Amino acid sequence: MKVLHLTSGKLSGGAAKGALRLHKGLLDIGVDSHLCGYNNTQEKIENLIEWSFFDKIKYSLNRKKNTFDLKHYKHKSDEIFSVGNDLFNCFKHIDFSHYDIVNLHWVNYSLNIRFIEYLKSQTKVVWTLRDMWPFTGGCHYSLNCIGYKEVCGDCPKLNSNTETDISNSLLLKKQWAFKDINFIAISNWLKSEALSSTILNNSSIDTIYNSVDVSKFNIINDQNTINNIKKIFGIETSKKIIITGAQDVMDIYKGPDFVREFIKLHANDFYFIIFGQNAEILTKGLNLENIKLVGFQDEPSLAKLYNIADYFLMCSVQEGFGKTIVESLACGTPVITLSGGAPEELILATDGGFIWDGESKLDLTSPKTPEKLRLNAKNKFSLETIAKLYKSKYSQITSA
Repeated sequence: MKVLHLTSGKLSGGAAKGALRLHKGLLDIGVDSHLCGYNNTQEKIENLIEWSFFDKIKYSLNRKKNTFDLKHYKHKSDEIFSVGNDLFNCFKHIDFSHYDIVNLHWVNYSLNIRFIEYLKSQTKVVWTLRDMWPFTGGCHYSLNCIGYKEVCGDCPKLNSNTETDISNSLLLKKQWAFKDINFIAISNWLKSEALSSTILNNSSIDTIYNSVDVSKFNIINDQNTINNIKKIFGIETSKKIIITGAQDVMDIYKGPDFVREFIKLHANDFYFIIFGQNAEILTKGLNLENIKLVGFQDEPSLAKLYNIADYFLMCSVQEGFGKTIVESLACGTPVITLSGGAPEELILATDGGFIWDGESKLDLTSPKTPEKLRLNAKNKFSLETIAKLYKSKYSQITSA
């Protein structure tokens, strides 16, 4: 079985990393897996079809074209909105008939909707749903809008005030183009949202969680090592520690208002470590005595921070999966999430922590065993576990 993964943007990006981990997992279990994308890492990747210089230029021009297509919506929100009408194809040089399966991931700004229709005529197509875009009129997460369950239009993200705006026309275009594609959602929550949509309500959709390389996230049992990590980060406290953060902590989808509220409610009980960009904005007006801002951290540093923390706080209001949850659990650190959505789903699936209602002070006295948290994370989300599920699904599709 020969499989090709297509993903947009740099392989260091969130969704592209998910495609890369799956590719590596499939290779490890003997699948002839190939990946096409923009490798901006120092890593040598097996079976990589790397973007050329011109493919990178095409991607950049497509992003500019997307901005141009939205120029009439002068009062639109700053949230990402993709039109899917790209001029250039970053995968044009590939002969897709050589592959039994082509697995799309996050492909915005590297191909257009018409090309997806062409792709279906060349081979079997699987699409991993990593956000809501494939079944909306252009947004990647809808928040409180349910337009995608009907016909879109009058889009609140575009502030268009017209029923026949670009979100409406894009939704109608997708309805036809996305037929006969096998979809895989990275959480049951995302699958449920997809099946409630006008575009994918009759589609074949399975749930296979994202994989996480749990070998990079381990429990540190040595107290001297823990003390040294605290010293490196300048953390001096006798309080229990809660870590929280994201690439951009002020991203509306990461629930910054809820993070602030949790810190205010528990300010006297815990010491808080916050990683990621814009933490200074998040904590403005808060008592910083028990708060440490550590900025952007790579995976090895995050693994250390998870280990010195007693809990990881994740307040995303809409999230397709929640990789940081699994990273924390793999380090034996229980997680606090809001009720509803994929993060709660992951906590319930692993008995991995606590569900917060977003308003009340949370009782965190129930103990969680670090070794059990790690084992549950490994059993459900390891590269091997997820790769085997994909291999089984690919076999079903190719033999149908």
